[in-house]
Amino acid sequence: MNIKILHFSDLHFKMDDSKLLSIKDKMIKDIANTHNINLIIFSGDLLHVPSDIEFQNSLEHFINPFLENIQVSIDNCFFTIGNHDVALNKRNKLSFEGLKKYIIERKDKKILSNIINGETQLNEFEDYKNFINNLKQKSLIKDNILYTINKIYIENIEIACISINSSLFMEGS
Repeated sequence: MNIKILHFSDLHFKMDDSKLLSIKDKMIKDIANTHNINLIIFSGDLLHVPSDIEFQNSLEHFINPFLENIQVSIDNCFFTIGNHDVALNKRNKLSFEGLKKYIIERKDKKILSNIINGETQLNEFEDYKNFINNLKQKSLIKDNILYTINKIYIENIEIACISINSSLFMEGS
């Protein structure tokens, strides 16, 4: 049994990128005719500039047409957030500073559990979280700001993926 995995990284999707959309069409033709993909991994930087609209555009104009043509379910896709998927313009400085103190200085022991439990909002991840939630993946087992866990079965083989959010401490404007 061969499991075929297709991996995307750093797509930096934006609606007006005709070059990327053209490449997508060429990949669809090649993959649909010659390969039988079982699993797709999107490992960060799906977007060039994050927003609810751009996540929706990437789904409608890249991901869904691609999946339809190569006959792969959205449940057989694993997504990881990248630094370009984080809306730093929405960052709440207070919660970010609290998170840094918890991890680096160990002064606030509650903030990490508050983030995991959803009691502390990190607004910069809101658009990405909405995107993931709107996918309604049956394969998604656990989803919080720090990590996601997906699990699928391909011909009775269990495949799990833990995606760790490495962009938590990204700084910039």
